[in-house]
Amino acid sequence: MPTSSGRVYALDHQAYDGPGWPMYGHDAQRTGCADCEEDLVSPVPNESPGRMAVSFAGASPNPSQGPSKFHFAVPRNARIELNIHDLRGRKIAAVQRGSYSTGEHFISWNGYDDQGRRLPSGQYLARLKVMENGGHNVVTRKITIIQ
Repeated sequence: MPTSSGRVYALDHQAYDGPGWPMYGHDAQRTGCADCEEDLVSPVPNESPGRMAVSFAGASPNPSQGPSKFHFAVPRNARIELNIHDLRGRKIAAVQRGSYSTGEHFISWNGYDDQGRRLPSGQYLARLKVMENGGHNVVTRKITIIQ
């Protein structure tokens, strides 16, 4: 990339002294690594003190031209709400609400809003709220719709 002086600098990845070339933050989901073997949803410990730990991989496929699946895991029985919001924070689709047992789960969504209209192309937010014994945890992931 040229600098303000017009010079171009290159990074020699062979000079890196660590264990291989790391992904940004060592997070395949944030990096967009399509061929990584890493599972994007990791196991959640059965007993986590205080706030409930939740693993939420977001939508697949992403970007999507139609139906999507959401993959999440909870460490113990909990009630969940999965909603789709626009970038202004307005809820446009209530995808799922119910009780889920300990472990990994998938939820399918058809790509339509609460009025039965197909969502137009754009960026949206999938918001997973997990509630248990008066406490809750909210995890949000971005989803792109392409028509």
